[in-house]
Amino acid sequence: MFVDRPSTLAQIDATAASDLNTGREAAASCAALVLLLSAIGLYGIVTLSVGQRQREIGVRMALGAGAGQVVALFYRSGLALGTLGLIVGLPIGLLAAHFLPVIEVQGGESDPISPNLILVGGIVVGVVLVMTSIATLVPASRAATVDPVAALRTE
Repeated sequence: MFVDRPSTLAQIDATAASDLNTGREAAASCAALVLLLSAIGLYGIVTLSVGQRQREIGVRMALGAGAGQVVALFYRSGLALGTLGLIVGLPIGLLAAHFLPVIEVQGGESDPISPNLILVGGIVVGVVLVMTSIATLVPASRAATVDPVAALRTE
């Protein structure tokens, strides 16, 4: 039979706090990785859309559409995809955060993992919309530089 070595309550609390912080850091790292991968995926989708619609872009520009109108066309579609992701994913994430256990720390105080779900949801919406805008504007800006004559000649 093994006996644990003695430790003070302060050491036990420090170990528990360290485990909690490690879990939070792991969750934040996973969230950042998911956000990066989704931004790369959205960038790829919009780039593919721009490539497939070169002829349409050329026709639009030949008929007088400005660069801003072409950018707005692709920006709206990319923003719609990002908004759809928020509509589906945000409630699921906030619901999961609501049901995460509350951890008891020293002195019987509770340390909720997500203290203000509205604030967290607002931050998530802001970050996702900024990343969506960046991932969409880069290929949309490239679409606005298409030469109408060259686009119409290609098949």
